[in-house]
Amino acid sequence: MSKHSASGKEWEKFRQLVFRVHGRVCVRCGNYANTVDHLDPVSLGGDVIPSIDRAVPMCTSCNSIKGNKVRKRCTYVNKEWLQAI
Repeated sequence: MSKHSASGKEWEKFRQLVFRVHGRVCVRCGNYANTVDHLDPVSLGGDVIPSIDRAVPMCTSCNSIKGNKVRKRCTYVNKEWLQAI
């Protein structure tokens, strides 16, 4: 079972959709992305399964560093993503 409130199967389906739509490049550092980040953290009221434009691929390290910060408090270095979100 996923750590998210959605079923593990539901989250995995969404996660794979994010990777298909956005690719497997971390939006913060450009390395291989193996996690999906909620731009609006669930712990701060964001949707468990957000819209596709509110979730981005991230590597484990960057996702851990970002934690539950919202975009305004988190520095993204990938300028293409900054324009997209």
